[in-house]
Formats: sequence, C-alpha cells, structure tokens
Amino acid sequence: MYYKHSIDWRTIGTVLDRPYTTCYSRFLNTIKPALDKGEVMHEIKDQARLTQYVERGLVVIKERKEAATAAAALVKKARSGSTSGTGTGSGAKRAPPTATASGKKEWDAAMDQMIKDMVQAGNSWPEIGRAIGRPFSSCYSRYYANLDPALDTPWTEESIKRLKELALQGVPWKKIGQELKIKSLTCKVKWAEIGREELAAAEAQDDSDAFDGDDQDQNSTSLSASGPVDSARESSGRSKLVIFSTEESALIVDLAERHGTEDWDKILHEFQQHFLNDTSESFTKTRHKSSRERILSISVPHLHRQYVRLTRNKTLWTFDQETTLIQQVLKHGTEGHWDEIAQLTGLHSPEECRIHWKNLDMPVMPNYNAWTKTEQGTFWSAWRQFGSDFKRISKFCSNRTADDCQRYFEGITKDFPSPDQEPDAFQERITALQQNLPYTRQKYLFTKERSLRLQNAMRFCHQRFGASPTMHTGTWQWIAHKVHRGLSPSSCVEHWNYLRQNLDVIYGPMEEGQTTLKPHSHSSWSHEESKLLDQGIRELGASWLDIKHRYLPWRTSRSIRQRWFIMSDKSTKVTEDEYYTILAAGETADSIDYDDLAQKLPGWNSSPCRRVFETSYKHIIANTVWQPEEDRRLIEVTLKEHGRDWHTIAKNFKGIQPAMAPLYQEAMERERNSGILPQHPPARTQKTAWQCRLRWCQLVEPVMPKAPILTISEHGRSTALRLSKKLLEQKFPAPAQ
Repeated sequence: MYYKHSIDWRTIGTVLDRPYTTCYSRFLNTIKPALDKGEVMHEIKDQARLTQYVERGLVVIKERKEAATAAAALVKKARSGSTSGTGTGSGAKRAPPTATASGKKEWDAAMDQMIKDMVQAGNSWPEIGRAIGRPFSSCYSRYYANLDPALDTPWTEESIKRLKELALQGVPWKKIGQELKIKSLTCKVKWAEIGREELAAAEAQDDSDAFDGDDQDQNSTSLSASGPVDSARESSGRSKLVIFSTEESALIVDLAERHGTEDWDKILHEFQQHFLNDTSESFTKTRHKSSRERILSISVPHLHRQYVRLTRNKTLWTFDQETTLIQQVLKHGTEGHWDEIAQLTGLHSPEECRIHWKNLDMPVMPNYNAWTKTEQGTFWSAWRQFGSDFKRISKFCSNRTADDCQRYFEGITKDFPSPDQEPDAFQERITALQQNLPYTRQKYLFTKERSLRLQNAMRFCHQRFGASPTMHTGTWQWIAHKVHRGLSPSSCVEHWNYLRQNLDVIYGPMEEGQTTLKPHSHSSWSHEESKLLDQGIRELGASWLDIKHRYLPWRTSRSIRQRWFIMSDKSTKVTEDEYYTILAAGETADSIDYDDLAQKLPGWNSSPCRRVFETSYKHIIANTVWQPEEDRRLIEVTLKEHGRDWHTIAKNFKGIQPAMAPLYQEAMERERNSGILPQHPPARTQKTAWQCRLRWCQLVEPVMPKAPILTISEHGRSTALRLSKKLLEQKFPAPAQ
C-alpha cells in the first residue's frame, strides 16, 4: 500500500484499524531493514483483500481532500463576507477581524468553527493549517487552548492542587498532562489562568488594604517613626507599575521568607530602610525622579505583586541558571561552595542548588509518568482478584503506591456507569477495557521484592541441600510460603524458570554491514550494560521498551526485564544523601574502597556503589574523550537547537556504545579472522546527552553575571548561547572554501 499505491500512513492506519504510528513503526523497524538487506517480500495470496484495502484507502483520501477543500472555501467565503460588506446583509453584522501587532488577523468565529469541524472529520493538522491559511501549529494551539471540548471538563480541587504542585516543581508539561490525563496545552492554559487569578486576588487585597491605610498607620509604631515612609503610604491608593531590579527582587523574597507573608508593613519598612541607608555614589538621580523618591514611592501592593510573580517562577530553572550551576560545580566541586554558587543562580537557595545538581547528574524518575500497557494489564489482573483493595494491588505494580493505583482507577472509571446502580453495565466497560490490554500471566505479577525473596530462598536451599529442590514438592511449598503467603508453588517454579531462561540475544546492526551478534553465555551482561540499565530505570522508569530504544538497542525488552529482577535496586533509587556520600568517597573510580563505602550505606553492596560513581559527572569528565572536530560540531548543533533538547544534540555523535565495545570488538575480531571484514581502527564511541552538556559547559566561557539571573536573559536571549557563538567564531573559525 505504501510503495505501490503511495497511500499515506494515516490512511493506512485507518484502513487497518490500527494507530498509524504503529504501522509506521512496524515498517521502519521490521520491513524497511529487511528490504535494505536485499530481501524480497512474499507474494500476497489474498489479492482480493489487498484490493479492498487499497480501494478503501483511496476513498478515505478522497473524502479527506474534499472536506479540506470545502473548509477552505467556507473560510474564504467568510473572510470575503466580513471585508466586502457595504452595511447591509449578513456581512454588515460581522465586524472584520482586527490585525495584531505582527500583522496577522485575529481568530474569528468562522475560523474556530472550521477548525472544530475539520478535527471532528479526522483531518490532519497540516490539512487544517492549509485550509485556514495559518501554520498548522498555530491551529493546533488554538484548538487545544480554546476550542477543545475537554476544556469544559470541570477541574476538581484535587486536580488543581496537583497541577500547582507539579508546575511549581518544574515538571515538564508533557509529564503533567500524562498524570492528570489532560492535554499538556490545556494544563498550561489552566496554570496561566490560576496565575492571573492569584495576581488579581493579590491586587484586590492590596487595594482593600490601601483604603485602610490610615488605620494601619495609626497602629504601626515602627512606620510612624520614619516620616517619609508614612507620607508615601498615604499617597499610594492605586499604585502604578514599578519595575524592580534583580537586587531588589532578591531582597523582597528574602524578607518575605524571614518575616512571613502576613506582615507586609514590616517588610516594606525594612525594604525601604535597606536602600535609604545606602549613601554610596551609586544612589544617583534618574531621568524622572531620584532613586530616593522612587524607593519612597514603593508601597505594599508593589511588593506583594512582585513577590507573587517571583515565587511562581522561583522553582523553575532557566537555561542560563542551569549553565551557571554546572560550570560552578565543575569548578568548585560538590562540597563547601553552595552559598557561593547560590549567589549566581537567581533566587535559588544553597539547598535548592544542591538538590537540583543531584537531579541533573543523577535524576531519579518520580511516579508521575503515565501507566504503560504492561502496568495496566498487571493492575487489572490484580483488580480481578482483590477488587478495590488498592494497597494489595500496589504490591503487584512496581513503583506504584496505593494512591497511584486509586487515582488511576478513578480516572479510568470516572465516565463509567455507576457500579452501585448499574453493575452489569460497569462490568461490561471493564471487560471491554481489559480486552485491549495485554494479558498478564502470574510470573509478571512477581514484584521485585518477591523475586528477590525467591532468589534468596533458592540460594538457601542450594547451600543447605547441595542440589536443586525441583524434584521435591514439599520444598517448593516451603519456598512459596517464604516468598508470599498464599502463593502457589507452581507460580514460584514458573518464575524461577523465567529467571533462568537465556533471553540475552543481542541485536544489530551496530554498524553498516553487521547483523546479529550473540554472546557466548547467557550471563554476559557487562558492567557497562548494567550501568546503562540503572540509568534507564532512573530516567524512564520501568518502561522496558523505552529503555531498550534509548540505552540498550542490542538487548531485547524481555532480557532487560529479566536482568532487572536479579539486580540490586539501590542504584536506581539513589537519594540525595546517598549520592553525595558516594561522591565524597574519592575522586576516581579506582581510588575508592567500595566494600568500605557499602558499609556506610545500609542495604548497599559494592557493585551498585561503583555503578553510581561511574555514572556521575566526576567519572564522565575524566573518561570521555572529545576530538577538536567534535567540539566544533557540539557548539554548532547546540546553537542550532538553542540548547533545548540535549538528546537530539547527542544524536549527532553516533558511534558504538561504550557498553557494546567489548562485544563489538570480539565480534569484529571473529569476522576479521574469517576474512570477511578488512582491518580498520575501532569505531568512535557514542556520546550521551549528559556528556554533551557537560562538555559544552566546559567549552563555553563561564557565565558570571553581575547580579542573580532572574529571567532567561534581559532581552529574551541566552547569555550562555551568545558566549558559545562568540567562541565558535574565535576558536573554531569556519574552514576555508
């Protein structure tokens, strides 16, 4: 359908009744590699069915084009009617769309209706954009920010509270949308609406306080002694906008944290006294008023509004702030300099800098990620047994708490019929939902904790009896009782056999011309591969397919899960204290006594300690080799991407994964000995996103602001990117033509 009939993937997905992304992934990962190797696809026997699919696809394409053409004609007619009217008829009733400052016409009701109609008709966003005459990204934003029917869904107090918590933590909007099961753009619009409401409430409160200013001044002894401050307060009923400097903003936050957010009179008094007592020459006269007059004109409403603005953005880190943090840690290390570093990173405290650095160097994914299909299958398998006992269900769902399970269940069933009033209809919806999820057998209901109990029990039996207990039924019953009360012996046997299976088949190609590589033994996971698995679980959670694609493409998702069952969990759940304890143990990986270090960390052993240290910035900086041409390419690509997506930047440095290098070299040696491959030097190793970012911060001139960085930059431009452009022009000039 794709090659011979030129049918697009969206239509193919519609015809086959599958998500078009699934069809495209199947083609990209299975069919295209086979065709590139010269394989020939089998002849389709059911030609009548193929013809039926093709005809249906062509009809779908024709209907979609007709809908787009009709929508474009209606929009054109609506525009011409709104601009060519002479004062009579329908054209005179509709005001013409006004133009914005950029010259674009504002959205009108006709455009909005066309977008909604085309979305309901199933048109793609590029088709909608062409019909409306605007970029399709603009149409997408317009729909999900203003027209989506989901916007009418009432926000509950719990969902609003959770939105505030995640937004203030700096969680990406995509992750927030996944947890709340709401479009990320809708969440962003709601967050902006909450901000406007908070500022309006603050202004209303401040205005009401201003009317009571006389009474407050009579009861305020501290302010009555300062003469000029009182006169400034009395004349500040409805105050004008005041632009605060970075130093003033930092002082406002500091005073509010010191005195609380109730006594704003005291905060204002100390704020004004701090700057009025400054008798230095820098306190000069401005164009309209002296600095002293400006300070005296600042009132409580000014301070309150500025505090609300600052605290909404305090926990967010800008690109320049993170760059400054990385550069200062590379310069001073992670001990004893947090106060000095905090002074250069905006309104962030030393403790916040310490926490954020740990999250940059050793991120551990919280439980706000969306549920995978495997997790959903596990949940419903357990729900069939235990009902709504979410505490028991959570024991089967790795990395999920009872509250997570309850929120998931309530979110899925909120539109279902009532289980009390319509139990049969409710059960039908549950059954239909379960049919679309993978069936989870008992071995997948083994949690990490139970799997470790089984392994410990088997180890004890081998040490005690010196042989495998598989022939003795009573022994398996004892083992099942030790693992979990009520667990059947057959489930333990099945899971034990699953752990012993050889699933470690390594897939290629690692380089052009290479095919599948298989290790000599099934227990061939290297130390480097275990580090990548740790990193994948920390950053992506227990999403085995995502870990395979990003970190271990030569491993199967089943073998990755199998390896996870027999690995320690400590290195995937590193806390802040554990991270800094491991870093303080030494400067290089070979200088640390890991057995002694494990004694300081309860539940740890030497191997996870070593893996954590070798994943940290200390080991990465000391062991990553960068060539001059790679440095130049890194700066060029970072400027092109504006430093936004480091995973995309890292894709420009392809090569053999360090974890794959030993197996790769072994396979290449076998091929060379057989005379198939010519001799050539080892392939260059691949760079990760964090390696690229650390190296970029090393190359770029340190960002040393004269004052804390409170925004991205003064004019919306990044200082760090501007410095990198300067470095590219001076140190890495363009090659001569």
